[in-house]
Amino acid sequence: MSTASARCYEREECCSRTGRSQDEIGMRNVDAFWAWFAKNSVRLSNNLEDERTLRELDRRVSSLGPKGLSWEVGPGHERPFQLVISASGNKDLLKRTRAIISAAPNIPGWELHFAKPPKDWVVPRFSFRAATGQEIEINAEAWEYALLQFRDAFDILVRPMGCQNLSETDRSMAVEILLDGLLGEMERMRRIASIEVVTSFDEGVGENINKIGVLADHLRSLE
Repeated sequence: MSTASARCYEREECCSRTGRSQDEIGMRNVDAFWAWFAKNSVRLSNNLEDERTLRELDRRVSSLGPKGLSWEVGPGHERPFQLVISASGNKDLLKRTRAIISAAPNIPGWELHFAKPPKDWVVPRFSFRAATGQEIEINAEAWEYALLQFRDAFDILVRPMGCQNLSETDRSMAVEILLDGLLGEMERMRRIASIEVVTSFDEGVGENINKIGVLADHLRSLE
């Protein structure tokens, strides 16, 4: 997984000089993105770890919208592969990711998502690239959580066991990846109001502590 975080100052300046709207320029970038992806999809299918193609994918996703969009490639659910262009948990960006995916052509072998679908995990294991660029392997089977009711959604406290060597930023990133994998990004945004990463739970939380693997079933039981 990688996050496209480039700021698009040059596009804004171009817009002001030519009078073209951000939507016009944005959709032109979207069309160019899909033309590139369709051309390179077979290469990526043959090697999902192709660094050169992934770097170019990251650059092109960064041109599609405001700061905060992220992407993910991997095995698909109904087709062999999937590409996700995600709002990174930001509801304000969902309109943009929906528009990007709705503009896509049919790409053989690939399913396309505007938000991260839940993973088919037997055990919640995943890897991600830390802020330092290091690839981090995570086994979250022993992680714990507690839900606290907050109006129509929940605050969640997550204790990521065995992650003492990770920075605070990387722990938070790992927890968000985990929750999106367990629930799916749309469900996480709908049901979880806030996320707090903790090293221990307060005494008053004791009866609410559960293993992270039961979170999806727990939330369904509270509908």
